[in-house]
Formats: sequence, C-alpha cells, structure tokens
Amino acid sequence: MKKVYLLLHIAIMIYAAGGIFSKQAAQSEFMSVRYCICYAIVLAFLIIYAVIWQYILKYLPLTTAIAHKSVTVFWGFLYGMLFFQEKITLCNIIGAVLIMIGIGLVNSGER
Repeated sequence: MKKVYLLLHIAIMIYAAGGIFSKQAAQSEFMSVRYCICYAIVLAFLIIYAVIWQYILKYLPLTTAIAHKSVTVFWGFLYGMLFFQEKITLCNIIGAVLIMIGIGLVNSGER
C-alpha cells in the first residue's frame, strides 16, 4: 500500500509541475514556438497524471486520493519559489500545514 501512496504523490508532483510550464507559456508570446512547446509539455504531464490517477483509484478510495491531491498547494509553493522566485508568506505556510493536518485526519479515519 505504501507504493500506491508514493505513486500518488509522484503523480501529484507531475500534475503540479505542469503549472511551471503553464506559467512559462503565459509569459511567452501567444502561439510562439516556446508557447507551443510549453503547452505541449503541460498536456503531456496531464496525460501521464491521468493514467497514474486511474491506476491509483483501483487501490484507494476516491475520498482518500482527493484529500491527498490537496498537497498540490505545497508543490505549487515550492515550484513557485524555486522557478519564479515567488515569496512564501507566513499565511501560505499556515495554510499548507492545515492542509497536511487535514490529510492526516482523512487517513486516520481509514484505519
């Protein structure tokens, strides 16, 4: 079961990484080569994510999988900070911690 959770979080990282290329495309001239390449990468990431997501749903309840998808916020913060020099505020950190607590509560209810 741990492998399924690991795969779930890898899928979430892939999904969130699509945001990096989406933002890169948004900063490019509309329909330029860079724009098209970035959006092609976004689509590829979404397809990979969708395939993994379907596999995960064979083994996890939908409510659990959806709760874990909230971790996308954490990856968004991290990717924004690393790739776009965005600032993470105290409110961002508190919100991310509350999300993690919520995921823990959802998972504890499964046992």
